[in-house]
Formats: sequence, structure tokens, C-alpha cells
Amino acid sequence: MSVANFINTIPIGSAAPEATTEDTVKIKPHDGPQTAFLSCTADICIYGGAAGGGKTRGLLMDPLRYIGIPEFRAVIFRRTYPQITNPGGLWDESEMLYVHADGRPVKSHTTWTFPSGARISFKHMQHEKSKEEFQGAQIPFIGFDELTHFSRGQFFYMLSRNRSTCGVIPYVRGTCNPDANSWVKIFIAPWLDPKFPQPDGRVGKLDSGEIGYFSQLDGQFKWHSKETYERENIELAPEQRTIKTVTFIRSTVYDNVTLLQQNPQYLASLRALPLVEQQRFLHGNWDIVESGNMFRREWFKEISRKELPLRFRRLIRFWDFASTKPGEVERNRKEEDPDYTAGALLGLGYDNRYYFIDLVLEQMTPREIDELVLKTSLQDFLEFGANYEVWMEQEPGSNAEIAVEHIRQLLAGFYFEPLKATGSKIARAKPFSSEVQKGNVFIVMGGWSIDDFYAMATAFPNAEVHDDPIDAISGAYAAINAPPLKPMYRPMMAGARMAR
Repeated sequence: MSVANFINTIPIGSAAPEATTEDTVKIKPHDGPQTAFLSCTADICIYGGAAGGGKTRGLLMDPLRYIGIPEFRAVIFRRTYPQITNPGGLWDESEMLYVHADGRPVKSHTTWTFPSGARISFKHMQHEKSKEEFQGAQIPFIGFDELTHFSRGQFFYMLSRNRSTCGVIPYVRGTCNPDANSWVKIFIAPWLDPKFPQPDGRVGKLDSGEIGYFSQLDGQFKWHSKETYERENIELAPEQRTIKTVTFIRSTVYDNVTLLQQNPQYLASLRALPLVEQQRFLHGNWDIVESGNMFRREWFKEISRKELPLRFRRLIRFWDFASTKPGEVERNRKEEDPDYTAGALLGLGYDNRYYFIDLVLEQMTPREIDELVLKTSLQDFLEFGANYEVWMEQEPGSNAEIAVEHIRQLLAGFYFEPLKATGSKIARAKPFSSEVQKGNVFIVMGGWSIDDFYAMATAFPNAEVHDDPIDAISGAYAAINAPPLKPMYRPMMAGARMAR
């Protein structure tokens, strides 16, 4: 439905409510990016790239076009619940719009119900496993406010829930500010990278709002021409298509006329930010970072799983357990985004090269971590068999010794050792960083969230970005170059890969 029809069908719909002579409220989008966002026909549209461009208001407006359909359901996500309910948050923003469409609020459920029976809900996915709460759901409209706060796994899992039986073609919308360390930057590279090889043979960036065509293969994005998309999807329903349409629409504070009129100091506030934040939030710079020179994506040698050696001199799964668990910390910044439990699988080949095979990255409770460690160890053993070792980082203190003994008992029968943490995180990461820079580290593509690893690794050491994966792979490198503390455990049964 076009924006014009959207406005004519519903007596609301804009960046700012505007009283009319008939004592009604007319809401319409600003000319420019906000109008383009509400006119977009792509399966996925990501809107923003700077602060103050009217992103959240546009996201809230979008599903209003379908509130006359009784079975229509929309869910808009923020990463945490407080981001929905805090003063000035998503809920307060919705109150400025939805009451004018006769919406009935149920704040305890963060849901709006409309006269037809249609519903728009606000949900959170604070932890990675939260996505599983939506298993079996059918949601015609899915929105992500601040998409860079979500993991790639969460986004694409919910993409599988984007289904419809109400007659509305399912679609996904997201807003974001620039984040050079986010998987989102990799996803929208065709619109950001001036050297991007487009599938039609061009080299350069797509225009804002220009449609791209993508699929995923072995965990990597693959871009297609329009002709390929039309040929492969011509007879498929939207939810059955393996190639989907996506676009990125840029906006800045200069596109939000209402904000600049009502709060002219907002622009001055953006100009007063430190350089890095100013470049991100005022100018929409996706490349600038505060720190992060120890790991670069181009330093890793990317291979497929089929290219791994048949045998390894040593093979170690190294665990760095979270110092906080979900819901445990209440009064610091980790309440919204606690540490991860990270388990890196690193192999040392007989060619003296290192093979970064897998990374487990989860935010879990202690009981779930136990199940994860045991399950992962069994899977590793069944695949690789001989020379498989499990190590963990041991922090100073008696509580850490108790934790080590707990894991030792959990993994009875496996070769297991703790590695005492010494020196700073940077110092521990430098030896592995050196191997990566020399081109001596091969990283296996597919099967795990490699983009999440790259995002965190290329930012390291940045205090605002999780370093748990770096702690895990640095520990694996240290362990694989340390002598076994007792004779190697060599099981008689070889793993599945050994039988090839």
C-alpha cells in the first residue's frame, strides 16, 4: 500500500500529530526518507544510520495501515524490557500515535488492541535464547527498534516466524544507528561499501532505498541479480522464498523537520558529542571505531569445513565462563547485556597452522551452561575423536577452584585441564593476534555466528564491546601451546571425521 493510500485509509499516520480544522488528528510522514520507508515494498527494510531521523516514529507508524484487519498481528522488539517502558521509550512513543487510531492500551502486556481485533505488541529479547519463546509464532509484521542491539541469530530466527494467514504479505522492518562492530554493517554492505561487487557487475554502493536480493549459504550472505530473484521465486509464496528482497534507507536529523523545529538544541547536542559519537550519530559514519587494531577480518584465512585436516596434532575446546548470568546483575550496565559463556574450538595441524573451527557463544544460567558444556564435548568427541581436550579459564580465588572441580566432575572421562589467567586480556590476546596477522590462522565458515565473532574481535579492546570470544580463543591458543599436564587421553574410538 502506498503512503498516500495509507494516509487516506487511516485518519492518522505521521512523524508528528497535527490538529486539523475538523478537530481530528492527521498524522503523516515527513517528505524524504520517512516517506520512502513507509512506501517500501521490500521483504526487509532497514531504516536509519544516524540519530534523530524519525526512525522509531516511522517504525511505529508502519503497521497502522493494517489495523482494520481483525487477524493482523504486529510485534516490535527492543532488546530489553526497560527500553520499552522507560520514560520516553517505545511505549511512551506509541501513546502519542495509537490513541488517535482508537487503540486500547494494555500496558502490563505492552500491547495495543484496535476495534477490529488487530493487535500491535512490544516484546524484548534480552538473551539469545529468548528468541525460542516465539517458536511456532506467525507474525505478519516484525519490527526491530535499534537492530544493532540484536544478534544476527535473533534477527534471522525471527525472520522464520515472519508468516501470515491474514492476507497481509509478511514483512520485516528495522531501525538502527551506525555501529562499525555490528553484523548489521556486514548485512547492509551493498549500501555502505564503495568497493562492493554488485551481482550485476557494478562495483560500488547501492542508492538509499534501492532493492537488493540476498540469500544465505553456509552462514554467509549471497547477493543475487533481480533476474535471478524473479526466476527462482516466481511461483513461491513470500515465506517460501530463499531469496529475499532487502533495502537500506538512510536518514539523519536533518530529515526530521518536526524535531528541529520543536527542539533546535538537539542538533547542538549532537555537534557537542565527542568525535567518534558525533561521526556516528550526526553524520552516519559506519566505519569509525574507538579502538580495535588487534584483529581484522582480512587477516583470517577463511575456509570451508571440508578443507579441515583429517587429523590434528592437538585439538582444544576452551571455555571462558560468564562472570555474570542473565538477571543476576541489577545495578550496572551488564543488566541489559550480561557476559557470554564462550567456548572456542581450535586445532593445531601437523602443518603447524591453526584452525579456528567453532565458537559457542551463549548467555545462560549455570544449569544451562552445564548442559551446554557436556553436550558440546560429546559432539566434539564424536566428530573428532582422538587428541580432543577440554580446557577452561581459571580465575584467582577459591570460588574458581570450586568451579574447576565442578566442570572436572561434569566431564569425567574427557581430558580436562584448567588454565590460570595471568596478565591483562590484551597481553593474553597478543600471541594469537600475532598468528592471525601472519596469516597462520584458518577460520571455518558456516555453522556458527562468525559475524558476531568478527564484530567483537575487530573492536577488541573496546570496553563497550564484549570480549568473551577473544578470551576464549586466546585461552585456546595458550592451552594448545602448553604441554599436557598428564599423558594424553587417546580413546580407541575415532571420531566421525577420522572415518572419511
